[in-house]
Amino acid sequence: MKYLLKTALLVSLLVPWTARAQVQWFVTLDEYGKGTAVNGTAPIGLNGQLMPDPSGGLAGNVLVYTLPFNFPAASVGDYLLLEPPGYNQLSDVIRFWGGANGGNQVIFYSDQDDPVLAPADTGLPARLLQLAVPLTEGGVEGGYQAVTHSAISGDPGYIGAGLGNYTFISDIPEPASFGLMILASGVFGLRLLFSRKLR
Repeated sequence: MKYLLKTALLVSLLVPWTARAQVQWFVTLDEYGKGTAVNGTAPIGLNGQLMPDPSGGLAGNVLVYTLPFNFPAASVGDYLLLEPPGYNQLSDVIRFWGGANGGNQVIFYSDQDDPVLAPADTGLPARLLQLAVPLTEGGVEGGYQAVTHSAISGDPGYIGAGLGNYTFISDIPEPASFGLMILASGVFGLRLLFSRKLR
């Protein structure tokens, strides 16, 4: 009876700890240093900081996010974002970085092809990490481009099956261009509306 009671007590102590360790995260990061992390409670704001590259990928400052959770050392690696339409051009590298015990840093590298440079537009690292996984972006060139990915075993940022879910936003139309596009669409729409009414 004592053995059964001790076992029940041990299980009752371990179950909440195990449940807490199995938190599902939804993380969104963009090239402007704005992000969120959601784990079933209120969203946590993530602000990327320009700082010297902790991984040594570039000589200058890079955009670095700090996640509110750790990933194991086996999950240190790069996501290679390939942009449309041909998916043959590398536009961004998202590096999950840490040491021998894992880590919680994400480095957002982006090419310098945009007319208006975002904080992540510091260029791409000369060398990729051994763990490198390609992902294809959705969207159109010059417009909003992003990719959403649930990390599986062997992926960067993997913290357990279905637990690490990431959205990387690599291109956001600059406000002036986006506003001009909206204005042009509105003018075109009004022209179509009035041309139909005059017929």
